[in-house]
Amino acid sequence: MSVKLLTNLDFAKVINSNEAITEAGKEILKNYRSYVYTKPVTCGIVNGFVQEASKYGFDAGLKSILESVTKFISENNISWKLASACESISNNNSTYNYINKIGVNKLKNFLK
Repeated sequence: MSVKLLTNLDFAKVINSNEAITEAGKEILKNYRSYVYTKPVTCGIVNGFVQEASKYGFDAGLKSILESVTKFISENNISWKLASACESISNNNSTYNYINKIGVNKLKNFLK
């Protein structure tokens, strides 16, 4: 949704900035790293990483990466929430969602 916001985060670089120390942490990073090399990063992917990585606070390497991502999200709190909501609405193909998509199209200009 907000390409500039995601570009500024540079999620691929952030998740490569440190190594996890546990096997579970290494697996999480492996999965997200392989994803970002084959597909574009979305707010949903980043939000999923935050949710998943927050369960592994005992892994210092993963925790360091998580802190970097959550700091960026906190610094861009309103934009991040709007971009995440717009992305979710845009990806919802329900026939009842057409009014929401009109609102998303108007909001896109503010998120650039």
